[in-house]
Amino acid sequence: MERYWKASEFAKKAHAGVTRRFTGEPYWNHPHRVAMRVAALAHHSDTMVEAAYLHDVLEDTDVSEYEMWAEFGSTVLGYVKALTKPSTAFGNRATRKAKMAMTLAAAPNEVKTIKLSDLLDNGPSLREHDPEFWKVYRAETMVLLPALKGGDIDLYAEVELMLAGF
Repeated sequence: MERYWKASEFAKKAHAGVTRRFTGEPYWNHPHRVAMRVAALAHHSDTMVEAAYLHDVLEDTDVSEYEMWAEFGSTVLGYVKALTKPSTAFGNRATRKAKMAMTLAAAPNEVKTIKLSDLLDNGPSLREHDPEFWKVYRAETMVLLPALKGGDIDLYAEVELMLAGF
């Protein structure tokens, strides 16, 4: 639990003052929900929960890879890097999404499980607050989903149901 606390506090500090689009809630609530969903799985590890808390830190804050490595080690850093969207310098949205799918397909199953948890937290909020973007997100997630085979089977099924409109 001490490791969870450290990752939670690190993510909370990194995302300080940032709010979630549409809901206005503190951004930290999102990684917290993702991490708690992962922690509830019988087969989770401390490393998975830490990476779940930190999954958006490299992408959305000024925390460097070196800082994350120094605080959490190479495995957590590797998981977070695999969960980090490619930068806009990599190409257009479709190219970046294809790169993300390739990265996730090659990632450890632990990373796939974290991503499934992330999708389950993002989807309902988008569907409720931005139905037009939900259509884009849903289509992109349907393309991404096969790359996540090997992740937690129950979370995978939940994502399938979410995409089907249930």
